[in-house]
Amino acid sequence: MHQLTGWSADLRVSTDGDGVVSMVGVAALRMLADRTGLTQAISVILARPGFHPVHDRGRVLTDMACAIAAGHDDAIDELASLLLDEGGPEQIDELLRQLTEAGHDSSAYFLALDIGERGHISVDERADRFIEWLRPRAAAGDLHATAEIAMHLCVSGQIDEAERIYRHLAVTHGHEAAIACLRKLLTDHGRPDEAELLKRHGLTAAGRTAQAWSSLSPSRMLTLRKRGVRAKRRSSNTTS
Repeated sequence: MHQLTGWSADLRVSTDGDGVVSMVGVAALRMLADRTGLTQAISVILARPGFHPVHDRGRVLTDMACAIAAGHDDAIDELASLLLDEGGPEQIDELLRQLTEAGHDSSAYFLALDIGERGHISVDERADRFIEWLRPRAAAGDLHATAEIAMHLCVSGQIDEAERIYRHLAVTHGHEAAIACLRKLLTDHGRPDEAELLKRHGLTAAGRTAQAWSSLSPSRMLTLRKRGVRAKRRSSNTTS
């Protein structure tokens, strides 16, 4: 068995250099696994008589665990692939939940697509699970999570609720991606004319698709002009 802890024998950590980032703590986590014997114990447990892997399995698994702790998407994707090939449904479901709650939405989404292609989970069931896992983040003010919920609502056929969320994000938070998603939703569900109006004129303060001036009734146009004149007068009075 090769000595696995030699790399950390003279390790020193300082915070007085340039470019220091929070992930420097991952090195200490790796060292802890080595010095407590965890890395070597994993190697022993996974050893097979007569088989000598190119890379020590304990080293590989602890390094992957540290990379995942640091949020490395490639390591997460590799673990997901391993579970798809060898893991059970409960393990896959747990990984999806953890990825979603931690904010690794793209990794979770593509893993879910792979699961769907292999027949492990239906489209509606996948969407319902993601929505459930995303709601705590959305409730805490995570706008990306809120937009992800709308996307999964579209997948599961809950179009009205998805549209409401997109309009809210666009008007209240100026979420540009929500406007693009709303245009696609309108186009995909038989409302291309409204999608074009949205592209040209945007949304009203109430979240409705704005109309071209030429399409408004004369009385409505007069009302809007009067409001504009009054607003301009108030502005002039304030500045003077």
